[in-house]
Amino acid sequence: MVYNQIDAASIKLNRYSEDVWTALPTTRTDEDTAYLYFESQTPGFSPFAITGQEKILISPAVAETEAITEAPMPTDAVTTPTEVETPPEPTPGGKYLLFGVVALVTIAGAYLYMRKRQG
Repeated sequence: MVYNQIDAASIKLNRYSEDVWTALPTTRTDEDTAYLYFESQTPGFSPFAITGQEKILISPAVAETEAITEAPMPTDAVTTPTEVETPPEPTPGGKYLLFGVVALVTIAGAYLYMRKRQG
C-alpha cells in the first residue's frame, strides 16, 4: 500500500546515536482511513526520524508501452547490473514526531520532578 507516495512497507523509525543513524525494528500494528500505526523499540532516548522510500507508481498502460517500444539488447553486449542503495530520507512528518517526543519527555520529566519535590 502507498501513502503520500511512500511505500508503507518501507517505513522505519531511525535513531541517531554516536553520530550514526540506525534503523530500529519497526512493525505496522494498525491502520485506518487516515493513518498508519507503527510500533518500535529503542535502546534509549535520542533524536529519532521516521523514514520511508518513495514509491513511483506507473500505470499499466505506460509500462506496457515502454516494454513494446524498448529496443532489444545486442547479444554481444556485456552488462553488469549495479545497484546503489541510497539511505532513506526522513519524511517531513518526522520533524513533528521528533518535536512531539522531545516535548513529551520534557513534560514527563517536569511532572516527575514536581511530584518528587512535593512528596
